[in-house]
Amino acid sequence: MRNNQIFENAYQGVWVYENGRGTFENNTLRANKRGAWDIAADCLPNVKRSGNIEK
Repeated sequence: MRNNQIFENAYQGVWVYENGRGTFENNTLRANKRGAWDIAADCLPNVKRSGNIEK
């Protein structure tokens, strides 16, 4: 997922779970009620993040 704007959601901007994976680059993730990310512990090794704006 690259170059997106995700903002003012009632939950997280990005939610990764159940063996999820992906690359998240240069996204704007602002003003989401529960924060920019919710990544399950088992997914952390499979998620790459860079250049995202979270505040």
